[in-house]
Amino acid sequence: GVVFSDIGLSFLKEADPAFFDEFIAHHERCDYMEIVHRGTHVQVHGNHFSRTSRIDMLRVLQRACEREGIRIEYGR
Repeated sequence: GVVFSDIGLSFLKEADPAFFDEFIAHHERCDYMEIVHRGTHVQVHGNHFSRTSRIDMLRVLQRACEREGIRIEYGR
């Protein structure tokens, strides 16, 4: 998966609100991280971010490119 901080996403929202809405449609919001070290789990709260699957993110980006007339070539 891929994670994005709220601060990072705020720049995208400001630059292109319509794309932002499409981009975050499949994101899951989180307000903590869990760090696991040698079997010990520690939650760190107050770190707001969202996460999505890489394939969902790539599909959104591909559609945005196609709308702009950009031809994507794979395997090159």
